Amino acid sequence: MKGLLLLAAAGFTWYLAGMYHLFSLMALAVTELLILAAMFVVSRFLGRRFRARFSREFLVAEKGREAECPVKTEYTGRFPPGRCRLRVECRYWQEEPQLRKVPVGKAEERLSLQAAWCGMLHLRLLRGTVTDPLDLFRSRIRTGGELRIAVLPPPRAVRVEAAGSFPERPGAEGILLPAQKNGEGEFRQIREYAPGDPSRRIHWKQSARNDRLLVRECQPEEEKTVLLHLDLQSGEHVTARRLDAFMEILSAVLNGLIEGQASVQLVWKKGRKEAYSQRADNREAVQEILLWLCGREEDIKEISGAPALCGQGLWLGLDLRLTLNGKELFAFSEEGYAEELERLVLCL
Repeated sequence: MKGLLLLAAAGFTWYLAGMYHLFSLMALAVTELLILAAMFVVSRFLGRRFRARFSREFLVAEKGREAECPVKTEYTGRFPPGRCRLRVECRYWQEEPQLRKVPVGKAEERLSLQAAWCGMLHLRLLRGTVTDPLDLFRSRIRTGGELRIAVLPPPRAVRVEAAGSFPERPGAEGILLPAQKNGEGEFRQIREYAPGDPSRRIHWKQSARNDRLLVRECQPEEEKTVLLHLDLQSGEHVTARRLDAFMEILSAVLNGLIEGQASVQLVWKKGRKEAYSQRADNREAVQEILLWLCGREEDIKEISGAPALCGQGLWLGLDLRLTLNGKELFAFSEEGYAEELERLVLCL
């Protein structure tokens, strides 16, 4: 636009110089035309010497937070470049791509992007432009590379209580889960209270008799194990929003069970033959499982809509239903799963 304005100004100056026979105006018009020609050539030169690409191919980000995507620019020319802009395509699985225009000014620029949903977010540099130092002309630059961002759920956990100790509170829904337990902790001795001991271990009768706090010391209990099946076939027309809700629910259930001193043995299938199993007893294992789900979106698309696999045992499906032995325990919704997780209590 600026180049067209300068060209119009040069034409008008040339017209005035011819009308009034002024050599100074003619020299000014020639100078303006030379500047236009020079900047046009410089912009083409800059476009051939300028390149932009993603400096990484894979990132892990947390939903709801800004993901910083590193963009590296390379310039091998001598003339100082003007403004550089990139057009970036952002696309979630099964969703329409969104375009963003990003200004770039440094050799290593970080593009801030809000991760709205869980799942794999694909970024692609479609095109880029650079201007001459006077910002008169734009020229395309070389772009390349794609960036995949695995967006994981925030650290949310459902409430887990011991069986028989479910508190009465308005709106709470308790679910008793089947768990395997190899043995209970045995009583060892009574000793004096030490800072950090939980209050539930205080032996109040003995403490009252001895006029000092005493606690019961027991053998450490062996952890419980919950067998959870994932049904990746249930639910038709699985979208990015549905997968986002599924990953949020799965993460909250796994983190809640781990915080409740239980480990989870996950089992899932791809079709009827291929079966996978993984144990989750810490947050790192939960993250590995969620990363695996992010990278299997096409497999989920291939098998979704097939007959559900829900059978004996505890199941969580892509239809957002938690079932036990074929009986529905809890049904989540795509829009209200956050509030539903708040009122859900798992009992072991």
